[in-house]
Amino acid sequence: MRLLRSAWGTLGVLTLAAGIWLGTANPAYASDDTPTRKLGRGIANISFCFLEIPRSWREIKAEHGEMAGLTWGTLVGTKNAAIRIGVGAYEVLTFPYADGARLQPEFVLTADHREVFRMGSPEDVY
Repeated sequence: MRLLRSAWGTLGVLTLAAGIWLGTANPAYASDDTPTRKLGRGIANISFCFLEIPRSWREIKAEHGEMAGLTWGTLVGTKNAAIRIGVGAYEVLTFPYADGARLQPEFVLTADHREVFRMGSPEDVY
């Protein structure tokens, strides 16, 4: 039983590490949408979807105040996290067919914090 738990823990850590590694892109190749990038983006979006909640707190608090950030920000962040999980699962399942990012920003952890959460087809997002 102990061996089974450690095997699942190791698999989880390796999956998370692979998502981080595959999800980070060299800026020179950022416009290239390859199957590997799509797989990494999907794993990263599933792994870090929960970070949408504090991100929404910060954005709504800055625009509407503290109480709105805690209440409305929590609801918006939870909705965005659920969308990010669904899109991440879609990207993991369909990674051989690289068809562009479905969410903007592509990853939760982006350098530009002013980027607005958007969903759509790759043509609409870019």
